[in-house]
Amino acid sequence: MNQMKNEMNEKIEQLVFIDSLTMLPNFRYFKDVFDRKWKNAVRKQEPISLIIFDLDHLALFNELYGFEEGDKLLIKMAQKVKAMLNRPEDFLARYEGGKFIIILPETNMNGALQVAEMIRQGVETLQIPHEGSTTSSFVTTSFGVGTKIPFVWEDPFHFLKAVEQAMHSAKKSGRNQVIWNNVFMHDDKH
Repeated sequence: MNQMKNEMNEKIEQLVFIDSLTMLPNFRYFKDVFDRKWKNAVRKQEPISLIIFDLDHLALFNELYGFEEGDKLLIKMAQKVKAMLNRPEDFLARYEGGKFIIILPETNMNGALQVAEMIRQGVETLQIPHEGSTTSSFVTTSFGVGTKIPFVWEDPFHFLKAVEQAMHSAKKSGRNQVIWNNVFMHDDKH
């Protein structure tokens, strides 16, 4: 009876915290992990970096190739990016739609920018055709990156929104690029 109860609890937890399409942690789970990693960065006064990226022209991809192919694309992106993250403390989650988010603890600006650019190039190497894109004939991604040495009074989700704004800037200024959120530039010395 206990084993069945444990299995049922495990399945419920999976439904609550795992994105059923990509099998990555979902945004709800991300918020819990981000809060813990943020508090750890506050305590240690070490940098924490965030990367938010979005698939360029996903709606057009779905219109052109169908939602089933769009779902396959999201799964492929999740697998590719997960395989590219080398450190166990790095955390990848599905944010929403075609957006993904990565927490890089103890990572400075240069390290975060290198990871983002490595992923951007890695997605390009997949050469997934996207005839509807005005950016490239293949699927591309746009990135927002930020690094912060946080203080106890700061709201981690204010930082998250600023990094998301950088991602939107990357989309508005041509897509398929990495944009650094310079609101936090004073923290790049570490």
